[in-house]
Amino acid sequence: RRLYKTIDLYDLLIYGDKSDDIQLKKGDTIFVPKIADTAAIKGEIKVPAIYELKENTTMYSLLAMSGKYTRNTYFREVNLIRRSTDSDQFKLQTLTFKNYDDFINTSKKIGIENGDIIDIKAISDQIDNWVNIEGDVLHPGLYEYGKVRNMQDLMELSGGFNKTAYLDRVEIYRMTTSNRDEIIPVNANEIDLKNVNLQMFDKIKVYSTSEQNKNYTLSVQGEVYNPGNFVYYQNMTLEDVVFKAGDFKYNADKEKIHVMRKMTTSDNKILEVSYSSEAKTFVLQPFDEIFVKSVRTYDVAGTVEIRGETMQPGVYPIYKNETLSMFIKRIGGFTDEAYIPGIEFYRTNKNLNLLQSINKTSSSNEILVQNIMSLSNFNRIRMDAGALFYKNVLDEDLKLQDKDSIVIPPIPQTVGVVGGVYNQGMFVYKENRNMQYYLNDAGLFRKDADTNETFVIHADGTVSKTSDFGSVVLKGDIIVVPTRETREIDWVKSILDWTQIIFNVAVTWKAIFQ
Repeated sequence: RRLYKTIDLYDLLIYGDKSDDIQLKKGDTIFVPKIADTAAIKGEIKVPAIYELKENTTMYSLLAMSGKYTRNTYFREVNLIRRSTDSDQFKLQTLTFKNYDDFINTSKKIGIENGDIIDIKAISDQIDNWVNIEGDVLHPGLYEYGKVRNMQDLMELSGGFNKTAYLDRVEIYRMTTSNRDEIIPVNANEIDLKNVNLQMFDKIKVYSTSEQNKNYTLSVQGEVYNPGNFVYYQNMTLEDVVFKAGDFKYNADKEKIHVMRKMTTSDNKILEVSYSSEAKTFVLQPFDEIFVKSVRTYDVAGTVEIRGETMQPGVYPIYKNETLSMFIKRIGGFTDEAYIPGIEFYRTNKNLNLLQSINKTSSSNEILVQNIMSLSNFNRIRMDAGALFYKNVLDEDLKLQDKDSIVIPPIPQTVGVVGGVYNQGMFVYKENRNMQYYLNDAGLFRKDADTNETFVIHADGTVSKTSDFGSVVLKGDIIVVPTRETREIDWVKSILDWTQIIFNVAVTWKAIFQ
């Protein structure tokens, strides 16, 4: 056997040169030697990869093996990463070239060593002489800034506005020195477009009459029943927006309505408008902010605090005869996570002081009073908030008083089981599951459980006594299984009829005292 021929596969695989190709015969042996020294080339070239080095491989020959450059290759700077023999660390060297010809000529003289990495950069594809128009024009897109110096030039090149264009507010987005967009509104119906000069990189947005209804808003705050943001439409008047805001409250100052108008991003104007004389004639503009003041501050009846899942938690003044539903609407309503049936409404109970005095002076009733107070929150008013806010049952609406407190809980995810069971605690709520299901999870009844006295404390604060373990359990319910040790105390009656109990204990205390 003898060496018949050595073939360079790079010529075949990279250049397609088959001049060294031969016909194989039976018994031939093909030997592929181990790879020799290598170098890598990456970046803006056609075939980035690791290539085997021949003797005297140059940067140019390595670039040729990688398929040469692309249309975006940047020739003026090339990074060469090479291992230093002194420190055994890789070091970066940036090679600079005057132009393409200099790059070609010089790269043929730069030798490549084992382990070298060549990083070819790309030029930026950013265009630096344009303005852009988008939206309801005949030909939206980029236009050469040299041919477009003002809005009139741009409209002529872009074909002009479509018939459906909303011309009252054309927006120019201009980059400031702080790299933020400044919005410049232009009323194309009232201004000569030749006088609207443009700058390089300006972006012009033209809305359609239907689109502007979705993008333009205005707001109404203060003494209206439904404050908030509203969609703006063309020729919208003060009367229109007050109607959308649910009309004025009884204490609204209709003669001095303030309208803040945003002329530019840095220049606002506050207008004072009389509703009685200008309701139908005062035409609003996009992004106007309308504020309706109170004319009679002496109607304030105190403050209430609201916490939890409401849009605006905090402490608020309340007005005489203001109800819970009116108050909730005034401050913006609930969040999506609010559990409305479980709203907690607290009001200081004056009779609580009497109950506490009885507890201190009458030892014979001390246990009873302590148990009542531990199970009952006399400051909480039980109400069907679900009926009020879902079904508009006004009988459940409460007039607010000074120092009332409202808690809007999140939607509960659990059901509790406490008392005479083996595994009392909180369990994940499952829809349409009955009481027996949760009692099973709690390990069922202990020997001392008084099952006939089982009751359920609901999220709205009400209590239901039931021995029907097939009844459906609601979110946030707590199932209470009393034990026989506490049988002498009627727990449910203590919670539901506490006022009667206080009366009875008070009579007993008075008789003892006399």
